[in-house]
Amino acid sequence: MKRYFFLLLLPWNFILFSSISSGQSLLEEGEPPENYQFQVFLEEEGAIAKVFAGCDQVESEILALTPEGLEYFKGILKRPDLEATFEVFIGKKGPVIDRYAIITEEMGCFHPITWILSTNAEGKILDIAVMIYRESRGQEVSRRRFLKQFEGKSLKDPLSTNKDIIKITGATTSVQAVCRGVKKMLAFIQEFYIKKNHLSGTLAQRLTPEEVHATRATHRQLFTTARVIDGVKAVVAAEADSERQFFPLAEKAFREIERIERLFRKELQALNRKAGKTAFPCDKEVFEVMKRCYQYGVITEGAFDVTVSPLLEQRGIYQGKRKEIKESKLGTLLQAVSYKNIKIHDDDKVISFAHKQTKVHLGPVVKGYAIDKALELFHNSGLTNVCINYGGMSRMLNAPSGKNAWKVGGSSPHKGEFYRRFS
Repeated sequence: MKRYFFLLLLPWNFILFSSISSGQSLLEEGEPPENYQFQVFLEEEGAIAKVFAGCDQVESEILALTPEGLEYFKGILKRPDLEATFEVFIGKKGPVIDRYAIITEEMGCFHPITWILSTNAEGKILDIAVMIYRESRGQEVSRRRFLKQFEGKSLKDPLSTNKDIIKITGATTSVQAVCRGVKKMLAFIQEFYIKKNHLSGTLAQRLTPEEVHATRATHRQLFTTARVIDGVKAVVAAEADSERQFFPLAEKAFREIERIERLFRKELQALNRKAGKTAFPCDKEVFEVMKRCYQYGVITEGAFDVTVSPLLEQRGIYQGKRKEIKESKLGTLLQAVSYKNIKIHDDDKVISFAHKQTKVHLGPVVKGYAIDKALELFHNSGLTNVCINYGGMSRMLNAPSGKNAWKVGGSSPHKGEFYRRFS
């Protein structure tokens, strides 16, 4: 009895269509795109670990400046703009406070610089590091040689550029931004933790966990970024509190996708080469995915079958030159194409093929698995409104706030139509 296989290749390449804020959208009107260059030097977790090395515990609290507090700090800092809320990290050795730190952003030439500053219990700077830099010029301010100038300084020390702080040619605006930010953070720490004015509640109020959650939920934005991985575009979109929360997670997601692609490419090449001759000891991760593929083959009675690789090869799909398969070869070829040829050996965690010509093709499976693992990173970090598209596949965690669904679209086969949208 002849078996007929119908291979339906879906050329739809799903892309995201939503009111999304991207890194590129941060560009000022009329600013050349090359001025924006997102660089992550330190993620928040690493920055906290760096400045609090040696501390037994690290606590944090968020303070919200009152209207009186805003005016007070604008006056002593001699600046018209100031954020109304900020998070302070407190490091302790035993029961004794050892140091403080604040993560802040200060506007550079076109875009904000994100960085962390720590002081000792007396308010003198211990460490300072740039976490995220967003411009193509002036990144010299992130270098240790420049930042070391601030160590040991306190609020009473002058920070004039090219006098107290050596400026950097071509990065004057960024240097000034760092100096402004240093003064700002030192003033906050001095007023609320050295002088302990936060107890009066006249300049700021400590937010409760519920208030913190509500504030963050209200200010969440939708960000997106993309990367080409092995010639395939991957798009990540998520609602986050800020760029510094979203982009490091997106970078981790891209790295996870790249890791999975490398792992499966290497393992499946070896599996296809050896499993028809002898049992092959797979990587644990690959073994579990192959086992699941076999189970779906059983459940669907072969409708889902990853052993289609010999057919794709003979059809010329891999070479990009489609050709007909000769009738004389088809019978032998079909014997190699069956999920039943996959032998899963659970005890030894090895896989073998019952037919020497059997080979597996997991292209869409690997991409779907990579998306799942990337989504886990966001979910474990507390971001639950996420959409990832990779290789024609999309998966979502909850719709964007205030909407019923994500909008996705695909290329239209009709001439003159570029996409169709779905919700």
